[in-house]
Amino acid sequence: MTDAALLLDFDLVITTAASWLLATGGRKFSDAELLALAPKALDPELVARVQYICDAAGAGILIVSGWRRHMSLEVMSDALRAAGLTSPILGVVGGVKMSGDFRGWGAYKWLDEHPEIVRWCVLDDKESYWLESRSYTRQNGKVTVSGHEQYVPDWLDGALVCPVDGVTPENAEAAIVALEKKRR
Repeated sequence: MTDAALLLDFDLVITTAASWLLATGGRKFSDAELLALAPKALDPELVARVQYICDAAGAGILIVSGWRRHMSLEVMSDALRAAGLTSPILGVVGGVKMSGDFRGWGAYKWLDEHPEIVRWCVLDDKESYWLESRSYTRQNGKVTVSGHEQYVPDWLDGALVCPVDGVTPENAEAAIVALEKKRR
């Protein structure tokens, strides 16, 4: 068993705008039809980069994609395998922010329940899904300033890699560096 987890989102990490265009032929589809096409949008070259990360770091995959709201772990695993992933798939958590469903909270809880995982890195195009927020009040001379700010939580410091349109070689190297660090 591994002591490292790569927390993997799918959209715009192992898919791109181009891979979706290729899968759909540029046509409009219903949600149900898109669901059936989604596995075909996985880009094997990008999945190979994820495999490279896992091989270099000895990591398994924890799926944190919003796809999990529409597909079973088995369907997502089969799609990853068909695209060339051979790394162990450790499970699935999170999704998009909806009604208190936060990726960060789900992943944090999963990691808490799996103390054997001491190294991790998030690979997700949406940094905002992982941020926490807090209110603040600061005194600046005679002026009191209050506000609200978002920040990367301590448990993710240095472990959040955010591709823009598919995981790049640079993203892969950053993820490998992040996975080298024991976080507990």
